[in-house]
Amino acid sequence: ATLGEYIVGSELESEDILFISGDKTSAFQSNVDILIDESNTAQVKHEDKEAEKIIIEQQALNRLIVPYGKRSKIVLADGTRVWLNSGSSLEFPSTFSDDSREVFLAGEMYIEVEPDNKRPFHVHTSDFNVRVYGTKFNVSSYTGSSSSVVLVEGSFGLQSMDMEELILS
Repeated sequence: ATLGEYIVGSELESEDILFISGDKTSAFQSNVDILIDESNTAQVKHEDKEAEKIIIEQQALNRLIVPYGKRSKIVLADGTRVWLNSGSSLEFPSTFSDDSREVFLAGEMYIEVEPDNKRPFHVHTSDFNVRVYGTKFNVSSYTGSSSSVVLVEGSFGLQSMDMEELILS
């Protein structure tokens, strides 16, 4: 199933933030900060509990699902920082390949991409793809609402499903 199909169900109706890696699911009642490190570990900091470590699948795509009323921050393996808004889901690899970095978003996030000239960063949504050139921006792509990208700093390329890439800076 695609990311969009996956979250249409009860996951966003859950009261808990869900972190899914492979066949393991962790649930958190309060907002969390997650740090993905190079040793296939997710360090999770809770608002009201001690930090915990979760072993993640090395080759798996992971999902962070933030239900309505919650928010979460995640630092990806390359150092890119993502603030995921309420009612959103992000799919990302445990480690990025040597030649590209790709994530899949449903909902809304603010992102500060770690610059890396050798590995472009791509954000895929159901409506468009964003190719990032080391930048800070907000992406909103909720189902049933108009989508938007707001550039804060840097530049990126925006490509909808039916047009060539448009560079914004």
